[in-house]
Amino acid sequence: MVWPVAVEDLVALGWRAHPDHHGEGLAEARAWLARLGLQDFARRQVPGLSGGEKARVLMARALAQGAPLLIADEPCAALDPAQAIRTARLLRAEAGAGRAVLATLHDLPLAARHCTRIVMMHHGRILADGPPADVLREDLMAQVFGIALDRRPGPGGDHWLITELTENEDA
Repeated sequence: MVWPVAVEDLVALGWRAHPDHHGEGLAEARAWLARLGLQDFARRQVPGLSGGEKARVLMARALAQGAPLLIADEPCAALDPAQAIRTARLLRAEAGAGRAVLATLHDLPLAARHCTRIVMMHHGRILADGPPADVLREDLMAQVFGIALDRRPGPGGDHWLITELTENEDA
């Protein structure tokens, strides 16, 4: 994203693939920018944005396309903690509204809190697949990441905390 294009134009680009887009793309782009709290960025040039701002703009572009399947590779990686939570909530809401959402996440507490299903992979193989409580087990955390993950009940559901490195040097 180095070319000088306005944020709202970049977000609207996804609609170019729709055969009968007739101006809907810009309206959809503006709606998603507003939903993501980016409406003040609409006329800013993309190269002048921070990494986190660019990540949020790309999320708006992906969502504005209206595809039934959203694949997001580390959608929260460049975001501050508050924006990461907002993004995770948004993706969960989209899934709840019927859109299929597949996201790769390395922020395990965020994934545990907002994903309904986790597929844990290690060395190209699936080790576990299921609800967070079934996948984020002590033995797998030590094996895959070399960490201890503590699950504590809290308001609105369980909270997960990475508490320690383990002795597993293969992780």
